[in-house]
Parts: sequence; C-alpha cells; structure tokens
Amino acid sequence: MKLPVLLFLSIASASGVVACKRRSEPAPPPPPAVAPTPAPAAAPPAAEPAPAPAPAPGAVESSVRTPAPARATGCPASLPNAALGAGTIHNNAVAGNETWTLEDSPHRLPEGVTIGNGATLSVAPCAVVLTSHGYAIHVDEGGTLLAAGDPQRPIRFGSDNPTPQAGDWSGIWIDDLARRTTRIATAIIEHAGGEGDIDRAAGLVNELAGLDVQHVTLRANRGFGISVQSGGSFAPTATGITVTGTIAANAARTGAVQFIQPEHVHTLPSGTYTGNAIDEVLIVNGGTGDGSAIRQSGVWRNPGVPYHINENVELAVEGPTGPVLTIAPGNTLRFGRGSQFTVGWHAEGGLVMDGGSEAGRITLTSAGQDTSPAQWIGVSFGERFNRSGSKLNFVTIRNAGAESQIGPCHTAAQTTNQAAIYLLAAPPPTFIAHTTFANAGPGAAGIARNFVGAVDFAAPALGNDFSSLGSPCRQSPAQTAGQNCPEPESARCN
Repeated sequence: MKLPVLLFLSIASASGVVACKRRSEPAPPPPPAVAPTPAPAAAPPAAEPAPAPAPAPGAVESSVRTPAPARATGCPASLPNAALGAGTIHNNAVAGNETWTLEDSPHRLPEGVTIGNGATLSVAPCAVVLTSHGYAIHVDEGGTLLAAGDPQRPIRFGSDNPTPQAGDWSGIWIDDLARRTTRIATAIIEHAGGEGDIDRAAGLVNELAGLDVQHVTLRANRGFGISVQSGGSFAPTATGITVTGTIAANAARTGAVQFIQPEHVHTLPSGTYTGNAIDEVLIVNGGTGDGSAIRQSGVWRNPGVPYHINENVELAVEGPTGPVLTIAPGNTLRFGRGSQFTVGWHAEGGLVMDGGSEAGRITLTSAGQDTSPAQWIGVSFGERFNRSGSKLNFVTIRNAGAESQIGPCHTAAQTTNQAAIYLLAAPPPTFIAHTTFANAGPGAAGIARNFVGAVDFAAPALGNDFSSLGSPCRQSPAQTAGQNCPEPESARCN
C-alpha cells in the first residue's frame, strides 16, 4: 500500500541550510481577497446589412444581393444620384415575380439584370433603378417588365455613375419574345446607349411587336433615344414620347429614333422629338423582301422632325394585301444618296401624299448638306401600283433625278434615265396635282411617262409647277401602242 506524500514548505537560510517550518508556528493569515478589475466592455461590432433571406424550399430565389440598410422616403426618382442612399444591390437575374419599391431605392445593378422566362418585374412609382457601366436591363423571352409611374411620381432608369454621362449603360432591351404585357409608362430613361453595336445604341431597344410605352422621356442618351429592331413596333395605345438631348459621342449615327426596317414606322407614337444632336427619324434599311418592304397599310404621322431614308435604300410599298402608305400633311422625307421610293413593283401597293393645302405641303428632298441636283433617284410607280387608291397633291420633290435603271422614252436631246417620278402604268388624270418639281438637273424629266396613253400632267388646271425643275423636260414622251417609244428624232418633251 502506497502512503500519501506529504509536502513541506522549505525555506532556504542565508547559510544555505534548509530548515523545516515547525508545526507549532501558526501560518500567516492569507492576504485579503481583492476583487479582480473588470475588463473594459468590448465595443459592439459595426452593423452590417443583413443578407437576403434564403428562399423557402421550392421558392424562386430573389434577385436581392444586399438589402437596403435604410428605407428611402419621398420620391427618390426625383433626386440626383449623389443625393441617393446605398439602396438595394441586386444580382443579374430576376427569376420570379418581384416588385422594386421606392422605399428600397435606389435599386443598383452592378451587372445589369435579365428578366427571365415566366418572371415579372414590377417597378413602383418613384423608384429609381441604376445600372453600372456597360450593362443593360434585358427583358428576355417570356419575361415581363411592368414599370408604370404616374405624373407626380415617375420612375427613373439611369446610370449608377454619381456624375452620369450619356452612354454610361446600355439601356433597356425588349426581346421579340418578351410578353406582350410588358409596359413602360410615366418613366425616364437617361444616360444610356453605351452599346457598341450602333443598331442598339439607344436608351430603349425594342424588338417586341406592339410594345406599350406611354409618357416616357428619353433624355441625354447616346446614339438614339429609341432603336426599333426588325419586327419591333409600338402598340396603338403608345403615346406621349419625348426624346431629347441625344448625342452622337463616338456613335456612327445618331438621331431621335431609328427603325432598322421601315415596315412598322407607322406605329411611331405621338410625341416630341426635338433638342437632339440631329432631330430626325432614321430608316436604316429597306428593300422588297419580307421584313424589308412596307407590307401593312398605315400612316406616317408628322413627328415634327424629318424622316431620313438612309443611303442606297429602296423604300418599297407592296405586298400580298395591297398596302397603302399615307404620308401625313406637313411631313418632310429626306432621302440619302442613291435611295428611292418604289410603289407596286412586285406586288400591289399604293401611296397617298396629300398635303391638302400649301400649309400642309409634303416635301421629299435629299439628305445631307449637299443640295446639288440629282442626289437621290426619285419616286417610281410600278405596273401593280394602286391607281385608284394613290394620290400626290401639294407635294414638293426636290433634288431627285439620279440615274435609274428605269428607261423612260428619250428625245434626241435627252438620253439619260433620269426623272423625279416614274410611272409604269397610266394613272387617273388628276393623280398628280399642285406638285412642285425642283432641282432635278439638266438631264432629268419631271415625270417619266412609261405607259401608253396621253395623260398630261402639265395641264394648267392641275397646278403642277415645273419652273424650278432645272430641265426643259417637264414630262417625257408617252409610249405608243405596244409599249413602244416614239423615235427620239420625233419625240419631244412637253
């Protein structure tokens, strides 16, 4: 059995002899207990925004990456960027149904956002959505954007730059297969147009047929306020659009609105399109094929700025339903070099340009600074043009007469294929009235009568004016029976 070991406290003497403490000597009293000094309280950690809650099982994940640390008040959309709070930071996808409120504004999109198939993003009045440089808000196939403010509480879509500039972000893009319920109303889209593709350099890029936009202001964008892609159009309810402050920056072209194809220009909403680097509606392409020709009847309203048909574009009106295009009074159409207006060439089509009076006179002229003669080809009516449904009245055609592939009957003195108007089928006698022909050049006819008949458009009762034509040939010789031209030696203009 092991015995416990007793430990004795030993004290070393000065001589080095160790002496054991006697048992009879009382132990000194312990020192009084001293309460420990409490440690200073640690400072509470700095508050951090709570992360977005995890979705419930089966639920769609929210786009919120970082919730707003404080609730916004008033109308954030009316404040400059520098006066806004931290707001809500979003991921780059909306996969379910979300509402972005003014209280959580500004809604910041560091990587843009795509509204996906089956998802609906609703943006509340007074909310502000700010997108980082180079990114877009994309309403994808099957997605819906509902952004409807009211006159006192608009919505603002802009750049996340504290001092925003035109072209900071890429704009709002509406896919051709986005839901037709997509709607933007009483909203501002600004400082967009940063896309390198000039067809998409705009504040709003629309591929959707029948997009409803009402009382939307597009300001200080790069390229264009609106770019309408092939197949895109606006709903009949679209109205009240303002495009202003659009600049070119380094964009290859600029204006208020551009239509990549002309088919749906007639859906351009009413509005104000002035105050831009170039105040015009540009039609970029054209032709006679599907998606290129104007195949639906409609009216090109007077937007208060010219329509500009791009260089070497054929603006064709024809199709299986026999469309008739009406140009509203007061309009100006500016044609680029080598461009032309054709009606009823490969299929039936009609054109009505009726200014009604001098006050509503319609002008067709050349684009650009060069006002010399024969800058564009002119207006050509083919054998299938709608003769009873077409009309030119109080119209001015200026600087037309560039060389054409259509050969009018020539005279001995004039052998060029040049005219302001070409007619390949005999129209009614009053088809052209109160029309002024100006600056077509010395080799051009005012009207090339490539048909059999004796319609005289120089009759005084019609009121047509050839005095500024720049050529003695008001109208070329008409064809004889069998669609033959008279011999140049005997033919004469009149």
